[in-house]
Amino acid sequence: MSEYKRNFLTSVILRVDYVKPLDDFTSSFPDEILQDVKKKFVIAEHRDVIGHEFQISGDISGNVENVTQQKKIEREWICWDISRSKRLSLSSNAMAINFSKYTTFADLKEHFDIIWRSLKNKYRSSLEIRRLGLRYINEIEISGKNPFAWSGFINPKLSAGIEFNNLLKPHLRRSMTRSEWFFSEYNVNFAYGVYNPDYPLPIKKKGFVLDYDVYCETMLSPEQVDEYLPTFNAKIIELFEASIGNKLRETMNG
Repeated sequence: MSEYKRNFLTSVILRVDYVKPLDDFTSSFPDEILQDVKKKFVIAEHRDVIGHEFQISGDISGNVENVTQQKKIEREWICWDISRSKRLSLSSNAMAINFSKYTTFADLKEHFDIIWRSLKNKYRSSLEIRRLGLRYINEIEISGKNPFAWSGFINPKLSAGIEFNNLLKPHLRRSMTRSEWFFSEYNVNFAYGVYNPDYPLPIKKKGFVLDYDVYCETMLSPEQVDEYLPTFNAKIIELFEASIGNKLRETMNG
């Protein structure tokens, strides 16, 4: 993400989903990984998620003969830094890092690399990735009496949805748009607009959301994860810079 003196990021999420579960996480936290986790995330907790697994058997004609249900408990380990602004989630199926106070991509990558290196060392032969994603959520709040005035702050092509009819503005409660782009190696989901946290009450706060989610859903090796993340970050920077105006740049550098 672009590095200004100030940003409006409320959530930055880096998530890796595995092809096959890492069974060691179903009941305990592997000690060698825990030691690395504690270098950045000093608070460790866990929660158990109860699910159900169904098995269906049938005859050679395809007719169902029997359905069995088995309860399945999935343990998720939640780790925090001392300020609880940086959150790590580890389970047998995925790992995710969520920053509610983001500074730089280098800082995010440093936290990720420590955990990812530890996972690669322990599960080298079985660690395969089915999905990789990087998401930046900007909730831009600017002072001003008119919650619909975004000239100079937001690309007018993005704010056009709230500008096209002045007579309708008093009745507007929310205006969000979603675009999806498919590139050769990854995809992008882009959601933007006036979310209105007070919905369904009238819009009072001057706020605009820019939500970028870059991901790929294909088989990746652990090394490819390291290669893809800078590319994802660069694409988000490109889209963010195209989404904003100079008044917002001045605000973030002021």
